[in-house]
Amino acid sequence: MKYDVFISFRGKDVRKNFVGFLHQELERLGLKALVDEKEFKIGEDLFDLFKIIEESKFVIVILSNNYASSKWCLRELTKIMESMEMAQARALPVFYQVQPSEIRNLSNPFLKKKFVKFKSFMKGVDDQKMRRKLEEIKRWKKAMKKITTRTGVVITKSRCDHGWYLFEKWAFGSELPIIRDVIREELVKKFGGIPLAVKV
Repeated sequence: MKYDVFISFRGKDVRKNFVGFLHQELERLGLKALVDEKEFKIGEDLFDLFKIIEESKFVIVILSNNYASSKWCLRELTKIMESMEMAQARALPVFYQVQPSEIRNLSNPFLKKKFVKFKSFMKGVDDQKMRRKLEEIKRWKKAMKKITTRTGVVITKSRCDHGWYLFEKWAFGSELPIIRDVIREELVKKFGGIPLAVKV
């Protein structure tokens, strides 16, 4: 099954709030999005997942505090960035309660802890497996840094930075206005071909 949008995200961070609203807005735009891991069962061949990424018209990567805790997410991101290099995917990064600099410099405390944990795990494995794993970690780091070079959206608890504009905290803590007014605008600007006459 082909999708208009592939969304890479860490479920426990954003599934029940941001991603839910995002999915609603994408549907209003007439776009079919893969937003739930249940649509792609864990354990299936990664080739199938990568094929979905390649065939999607564009990708939204939601980088949150726990994104790097998932090897699944990191492998998705690596494939997304590789596909972008071959002009097979167009990506919009959303920095959700993290700053691009934290991702780019791996300065987020959780990210540091995660990569240290991976390296510690390497001590008990044979040389060949260690080389493969270390090479994969290098690709993860490269992908994490490269995604920060893309123009995207930064969302924090108190504000949303979109390009040169600053938005006040959304009313009553609802993230729907940000989805509707910011994400949609960015999607239209970046990717084009998205219907503009949408009732809101």
